[in-house]
Amino acid sequence: EIFKLPIAIDIYNGADKERYKVWVEHKIDTFTFNYTEMPDLVNVDGDKAILCEKRDNKTIDNFIHQYNYAGLFLDRREAIAYCSTKQDDPKAVNLLKRAVMDPFDKLRIYALDKLNLKNDAVKAEFEPIIENIAIGDPKALVRAKAIERLGEYQKAKYKPLFMKAVNDSSYSIAGNALDALMKIDTATAVAIAKRLVHQPLKGRLSDAITSALLTSPGDENSFDVIVEGFSKMPPTQEKLNFLESFADLLTKVQNTDRLKRGVDEIVKFRDAIPKDSRVDTDPLINNYILKQIADKKQYDGLTEQANYIRSKIP
Repeated sequence: EIFKLPIAIDIYNGADKERYKVWVEHKIDTFTFNYTEMPDLVNVDGDKAILCEKRDNKTIDNFIHQYNYAGLFLDRREAIAYCSTKQDDPKAVNLLKRAVMDPFDKLRIYALDKLNLKNDAVKAEFEPIIENIAIGDPKALVRAKAIERLGEYQKAKYKPLFMKAVNDSSYSIAGNALDALMKIDTATAVAIAKRLVHQPLKGRLSDAITSALLTSPGDENSFDVIVEGFSKMPPTQEKLNFLESFADLLTKVQNTDRLKRGVDEIVKFRDAIPKDSRVDTDPLINNYILKQIADKKQYDGLTEQANYIRSKIP
């Protein structure tokens, strides 16, 4: 069955737009419009309302025009996505410079995430821009993303910025700052993690704290605090997100009693999830999380621990 769909096709000359409303009715449809000069942009599905797979044959100039004049979130996101694949082209780089300053915070995050910092020219050109965003953007999640990208530079001069940010009220900022600090001063980052671990485990920060503590070989002193925090978390998506980091911690725990306590907390969490949701979570927790820990213990020769974990998998 072929669906009959209404689609808007917008044709731009400069800022002027002419809209044509058409119907897609067949497996193949062709639409032809008269023009006197080459349009700056032909924007199919001008409302960005159709659920579809779409292939555009637009040039970089078309996408830049789309970013400038089409105006919708998805219009600008499409342009950013295209330019992110052309970061050797100065036109694309200039658009990305504007995109990391886009009025909409989610597009700023998206553009920051798309920057290719393995490209030396892009890395050098965007460094001061990313630093300014990390310090001054009004949105916490944008600052968090900028701090994450700034951490990839691994420069000691940013240590004061990261040290200040680990105490931010935003868990995303604090967590990304701790990760960034780990790359330039591991000892300081671990010391901060040992201090922060006594606070309630939350979001991105909890992952960063756990990762930092795992870099201290044989140091399991913080485990009790982490497992207590995990135990107190309600059975939410946030706890499920933290589970992989918690499991990674358990693979490194040598003390059998601590290992059993951690596994019991995972099982307790698994069984507390509502039954209608467990069709998705049970395979994840049983076949991936618990099995992964058991296999690692078996590989390390900790057979008692491995057998205990397997006894908890239905």
